[in-house]
Amino acid sequence: PTIAAWMREHNLNTIQVYQLFENAMHAIARTPAVNKSVVVWEEVFDNALHIPMNTIVEVWKSASVLKDVLGAGYRGLLAAPFYLDKQIPGLGQGENVPTTSYEWVDTWKSFYGVDMTANLTSAEAKLLLGGEGAMWAEQVMDTNFDSRVWPRNSAVAERLWSSPLVNDPVAATPRLNAQSCRMQRRGIMCGPVAPSFCLLPSDVNRHPLSA
Repeated sequence: PTIAAWMREHNLNTIQVYQLFENAMHAIARTPAVNKSVVVWEEVFDNALHIPMNTIVEVWKSASVLKDVLGAGYRGLLAAPFYLDKQIPGLGQGENVPTTSYEWVDTWKSFYGVDMTANLTSAEAKLLLGGEGAMWAEQVMDTNFDSRVWPRNSAVAERLWSSPLVNDPVAATPRLNAQSCRMQRRGIMCGPVAPSFCLLPSDVNRHPLSA
């Protein structure tokens, strides 16, 4: 009520207040004492707010918005196809969802199959900084967080950090299994991506390997 009264007093609508907030936040972030880059959610762009051209826009709702962001000259990050909390991942909210995988753990293949540069011009692709694998907390707690995030996020990482030609899920499966074993040896209780066996330190202690 206090904010609504303040808006009426100054004859401001919601978008105008939103703009005031963004202006203040950008001013703080760019002071010499702070000197930080600014990343905003795509809503700032969607609502046609005025933001400096060196602002980074993170697209989380729909991958199709990414092209609009980059086409407008902003640098972009893509999170929409990489939401680890989705048990049936699609490209983003409001978009067609592919046929579900047979097993829940197979959802890594949906993340792995994303081509972030599809339908982008070369100029737009140069403004794409990368992506983010996101895990929201509604369906996790300390007992299952690791198994939901890993090693599925390793699939996201391989696609983001590799050549676009590295895109075969069959070839990626043994690499992700190997990474899963490395993580388990470090005490990270990650989930499987395919049937496999990890030789853990406890196994070696019980059954010492002969020279």
